[in-house]
Amino acid sequence: MENLFFFSGSITTFFMILLMSKRDKAIYDWFLIWWFSIILFHVFVFYLSANNRFSFSLELSSAAVFLNGPVLWLYTRSLFDKRVSWKKVVHFLPFVINLAIIAPYAL
Repeated sequence: MENLFFFSGSITTFFMILLMSKRDKAIYDWFLIWWFSIILFHVFVFYLSANNRFSFSLELSSAAVFLNGPVLWLYTRSLFDKRVSWKKVVHFLPFVINLAIIAPYAL
């Protein structure tokens, strides 16, 4: 099981390094880097939860699930429509609501 976490984290990190080493990054490259970092966060949290450490990080990861859709949507939108309106922040509202729900249990 640890090999699965290691290989998926390694592949995600490899693609992030490739994207970050690109010279002229467009906005869609930054969205893809952001999405890969969310995936890497999920892999790291599930690795920690498999070893019974940091149980609250699993709750944080469940909130971060709501980031995958909006970030992937912004990525594909920026690929086809070169202008991205930041008025689309409403798509991140489920993430914020979920964070507000789990915040009292963080203390």
